[in-house]
Amino acid sequence: PRTDVILVESSDSVGPLRSKGMAECCINPVAPALANALQDATGSRFRSLPLTPERIYTGLNR
Repeated sequence: PRTDVILVESSDSVGPLRSKGMAECCINPVAPALANALQDATGSRFRSLPLTPERIYTGLNR
């Protein structure tokens, strides 16, 4: 299939031209999705990463 390539500027300085590769678009939403799933399951809002067991335990006790 035909693929159109576009460059989108980013504040990351990892890639050439400060751009991200295609693979990152699949990884970026994972952490917010997990935080939202934890909120749905526990009723506690998790606003910082990483989602460590200690932070989840603390969130459960709020």
